[in-house]
This record gives sequence, structure tokens and C-alpha cells, in this order.
Amino acid sequence: MISVQNTLYFFNGNTRPGPAADKTCCSAPVTAVRQYSVSSRVWSNVVYSGWKPVARYGHSFSEINGILWLFGGASSHRPFCFNDMWKYSIATGQWSPIIIKSKDENTPPVIPPPRSFHSWATGVATPLSSPRRFSIVFGGTDCSLANIGDLWKFDHNTQEWSEIVAESAGPGARARAATSIYQSDETVNLILYGGDKKESALDDMWLFDFSSLSWTQLSDFNSEPMSKRGKFSFISQLNKLFVFGGSSQGRVLSDVWIFDYMTKSWKEVQWISKKGSLIHPERYGHFTVPVDGNSFISCAGTNGLSPFDDCVLFDSLTKEWVKLTLPASAPSIDPRFDTNPAYYCGSTYVYGGRTTVLVYDDLWMMSTGQVLL
Repeated sequence: MISVQNTLYFFNGNTRPGPAADKTCCSAPVTAVRQYSVSSRVWSNVVYSGWKPVARYGHSFSEINGILWLFGGASSHRPFCFNDMWKYSIATGQWSPIIIKSKDENTPPVIPPPRSFHSWATGVATPLSSPRRFSIVFGGTDCSLANIGDLWKFDHNTQEWSEIVAESAGPGARARAATSIYQSDETVNLILYGGDKKESALDDMWLFDFSSLSWTQLSDFNSEPMSKRGKFSFISQLNKLFVFGGSSQGRVLSDVWIFDYMTKSWKEVQWISKKGSLIHPERYGHFTVPVDGNSFISCAGTNGLSPFDDCVLFDSLTKEWVKLTLPASAPSIDPRFDTNPAYYCGSTYVYGGRTTVLVYDDLWMMSTGQVLL
């Protein structure tokens, strides 16, 4: 999912936002996506032409310089999981596949193995004034449903993949982990939290230093970390990691936690429902997008019984949930889970996702306001 000028765009599947954001926004018209306006509370369809990715879920989705990048994911039919990459131009409203070329005719192209439910984070090459952008892929689930623990880098300027081999032991194979790039002009680090390992949820936290190529487990917290969980959603903004919902030992969760990168502390936000509003935020497999430094919108997901098509807004200052209601005649996305967002200039985009019987290949957009990452 991606946000552009107070509009949210959405295409089936899961996504993981990165902390590095473009400082400027484009005003190019968007076509071929569903759009949801927070003010008018309606989705609108963005229609695109030409090729498009096949239906999928559990893929990554992000925005860089007005381009939406989609990688990997799973399907309900063979080959069951993918390692293809696509880009969607917001300016032209067209999808195009990324063709990874070989170094020479005797060498196969360097591409990560197929996977779904991997972690994705985007950063800027140092110094931060550099125009070069990169994305990091960690772990996930392969086509046999086994967990993966490898680390890859994609250079968006050269459109080349390279595997990163760590000099130290790291977090190990897992899927659905939260990852975020935390960087300055001198250093680039990857923060990783939790995830799923087979049927077990994890609660460990790791830092990867790109200069030393080493993993370090973070354990000296100034507070107790939250409970183990899987299938949660997260956003990283203003030096904080927001974690919402998920599942743990058969329970569907609705709690909200914030990790402060500066103080290395977890804090649970005790929330309330706005008076007169029936809010049931508990869910997993949902997607979450930032509204400002203190609020986020969470949409779709499931409680294990049925998928959702709703959106709820949470304000960490007032500690209130507000349900975003649609006019009776307004279009709406179909219920779904396991999809991810990409942001662009106040709008969020989402592609794909699934129910227990369907896998989608549609693209939607929603206005969420200026994103502060």
C-alpha cells in the first residue's frame, strides 16, 4: 500500500513499509488504482493498462520516487510462490516487470529464491543526500512452507540483486518479521523484531550493521518487551516502531505497542473506544499505514473466522480508536488479509491479498494524509 496526497492506494497482498521517505511529493495524476479518501470516506478505482502481476498474497510492496515496487509473494496454484519483481508507475498508471540481467552469458542472473511473507525495508545510500535507493529483503517462507533466514539487497538504480553474507550469527530463519532501516549520514542499520518460526511466534530484536556486516541481539531494554506474537502489522516513523495486533497462542490481539529507537524501550498504549463507536480492532494479517507521527490507520485482516473490509484509525495521544465509516452507496474493497501497503505523498496503495478461498490481483488507493517517516 502507498499513500499520495492524502490518498491511499492498495493492491492485494502483504507489505512492509520502510522508514526512509522521499522529501518531495509528485502531483502526477494516478490511474488504475482504488482510492479511499479519509475526508469523503470512499474508495475509488484506479484503472491500469497493459500487463500486471498475477494474483498473490504475502508479497512486499513499497514506493520509491513515485514508483511502486512489488516483490515475491504466494499463490494458491503452482508455482505457489514467486521471486519476480514488478514496478507500477503512478505517473503513467502502468505495470512493467523488472528483468534481472546476467553479468555474462555463462552466468545465471543473481535473484533471491522464491518466497512469501518476507520482510522488506527501504533505505538511502550514505550520505543521505545521495539519490541512490536500496531495499533489503530478509527471510520469509519458501514454496515448501519452510522458513528462510537469508539477507538480500536490491539496488533500485542499477536494478541488481546481491546477497549479503553476515560475519556473525543472526536472528535465524523466520517469516513476517518487522524490519526497518535506521540510519544517519555515517551509519546504516537494519532493525528486526519478532516474526513467525514454523508455528511459534518470536519476540527477539536484532540490529544489523551494514558497515561491519554483523548482527547484534538487542536485549538491554529500558522496559519489558511485549509478548510474543505473529502476523502483526507495524509502521516505523519518527524514530519509533509501532506494532499493532497479531496472534499469540490461539488468541487474536488488539494491543498497541511503541518501541523508541532512542531510549530502547517498549511502551504499551492503553487504548479506549470512542464513545458510541463499536470498535473491534483485534485482527491479524492486516495492513497499517501512518497518518502522522502519532496516528495510524489499520485496514482489512481477519479474526480467524472471517476476513475484514473495514478501516480503523488509532490516535496514540488521545488513545482512541475511531471506525472509518463509508457512505451506503460508496464502493469498498472486498474483505481480505495478507496484503501490504506502500506510501506516496499522503496516499496509500495496496495490491492483492486473499480470503480463505480467493486470491486477488486488484490495486487500491486511499488518502491517508502526509506520512511522517
